[in-house]
Amino acid sequence: MAAPPAQGKTLKVPKPATFGATSAEADAVQAAVKLELEAEGYTTVTADDAKGFTAIISGSVTRLGAGYVVNLAIIRQADHQVLASVREEARSSADLPRASIAIARQLTASLRLAAGERAKVLLKATDRSAPPRAMR
Repeated sequence: MAAPPAQGKTLKVPKPATFGATSAEADAVQAAVKLELEAEGYTTVTADDAKGFTAIISGSVTRLGAGYVVNLAIIRQADHQVLASVREEARSSADLPRASIAIARQLTASLRLAAGERAKVLLKATDRSAPPRAMR
């Protein structure tokens, strides 16, 4: 796996694309991901003209019946290589922040694992029974 952006680097988090979801629902996903990444020690930017970021979180929010599917990937800016990709389902629009935080945790765990952290430590960090850091 390619070298990930180092902890503390800047990540670009634009609003995800929507397929049947509303702009407000995409905003909720973006906000939850940003909060969790910042809690993990990353700096985030959202502006289209932002510069100096090492990777971008890109993806979509798709409405399927009453539920949603959130797909997000982290892509290294230098060579556009996908470093990790995660899919999470949400039962309702109210469940989108939980799903988004779970994705952000998985993406950062993938980055840290690629950087050499032990898998045992990361399993504890991504435990879904623990309340999301952004909501503590």
